[in-house]
Amino acid sequence: MPDESVSSWLDRELALNPRVEGPAARHYRTRDGPMVHPDIRPRSLWVDQVAAIFGIEPSDISKATLSSHYSGLQARYISWMNDPYDHPADVSRKSHRTDVSIKWCSRCLSEDMNRGLPGYIRRDWLLSVQTFCPKHAWPLQGRCSKCRRGCYSPEFRRTPWTGPYCGGCGHPLTRAKSNALRAEPSGLASWKAIVAFENSVKDIVVAKPDRAAARGRAARQAFLAVYGDLFEILVGLDYRENRKLRGIDFFETLALPFERVHVSNFATNCHPMMVTAPSLALRLSATIGALLEPAGILPQLLFQRSRAELLGHLRWLYDTGPRSRLMMRRDRWPAEFVASLDAATPQKTLDFQLWDAAGMIDALQRYRRTGQIA
Repeated sequence: MPDESVSSWLDRELALNPRVEGPAARHYRTRDGPMVHPDIRPRSLWVDQVAAIFGIEPSDISKATLSSHYSGLQARYISWMNDPYDHPADVSRKSHRTDVSIKWCSRCLSEDMNRGLPGYIRRDWLLSVQTFCPKHAWPLQGRCSKCRRGCYSPEFRRTPWTGPYCGGCGHPLTRAKSNALRAEPSGLASWKAIVAFENSVKDIVVAKPDRAAARGRAARQAFLAVYGDLFEILVGLDYRENRKLRGIDFFETLALPFERVHVSNFATNCHPMMVTAPSLALRLSATIGALLEPAGILPQLLFQRSRAELLGHLRWLYDTGPRSRLMMRRDRWPAEFVASLDAATPQKTLDFQLWDAAGMIDALQRYRRTGQIA
């Protein structure tokens, strides 16, 4: 398939030909770094070995890698199972793998099966800035909807099925999560807007600095700085009032699939964008889009608030003095965003939380008044 990831193709071939000896793994943490991975930038020796096993040209494998499409791609913009720079390199233990985290669109896989094609993992689904399917505006899943297990490429080889099934329980990966189906009526319009935002982010991440979307090298670096900093700020824990909540928990909305995420701290030397769970990354991407979008469409669709109100809510959370996170990092952010942030009045705009019954009732009443929930 032209847009298939290398590991997805390899797993399908090994499932169809179980007697074929698989190539040796060459994507553990080594001196060359984590980017030496079959889906990103594999070694030429590994490419030649796989090509010889399956009787294809090595160039066909090289053309399917992320590096061949996005030459300037950095490790931060790829989803990983574990910290690729600080994970043990004991390759004899499966738990010590440094592998990419696979996500999938259940509707794309269903279409593949209905058309008689094998369900496969798209190359761009491996990017950390891609949390929605650009074709269906549908949330990408990173865990089985039945057993909640993360299904990454080696597990596909252990299943007797040739289609996309969970390697843990055998449940078809074409089955969507129930919380996404419940959120679709109220969130579809905002999901389409999020897809447009993520496509623009992906263009800036992987495109050359002179592209119109990036508006030059300086603007590109400023945008990536504010995107990464907001991601790190919102994913951090807030211990006020003896509660372990993330900053993103103060931006809850029923327009997105609601899912409780295990609270854990990230390693200091690893940006959370690299290892955040897909369900949490989805909420972060949508909220950052609402904070950065000058047109103010996403804030209204997601929160029924203006962009100025959301920025004021952000200042209420973090802008508490000269040593606050917002004040310390603003020097490298775009001037337009900093000016909008300074003009916003700090106030608690989103006064409901979906973590308790009272907050859920308040949210439902607000969404019904705006017509987003019948």
